[in-house]
Amino acid sequence: MTVARHASTDNWIEYLGEQVQRVRLQKNVAQTDLASKAGIIVGALKNLEGGKGPSVRTLVKVVRALECTYWLQALAAEIWISPMKILRGKSSRRSKERQRAAARGGPTPA
Repeated sequence: MTVARHASTDNWIEYLGEQVQRVRLQKNVAQTDLASKAGIIVGALKNLEGGKGPSVRTLVKVVRALECTYWLQALAAEIWISPMKILRGKSSRRSKERQRAAARGGPTPA
């Protein structure tokens, strides 16, 4: 199963579960062994693999137990905003405030 960017949340959860199951099977690990290594109950792993509303905690524990933390790193990529972009955003807001004030005939903000 592949998932389009505009897929529903349920589709994404199902897809993640399938990916976890594929990796587990590729590594030839039983559900009971993976659940034990992840520190979760087997039912939680079955829910994850079946796309039945797993918690983020369960997903993280299982991904770590599968030694696939690069998945988590891809999800939690550091967001970096340029200081110049922040300054441009501030000056843009000031410019809009001045334009509104001028249109009202009031004093323009500094």
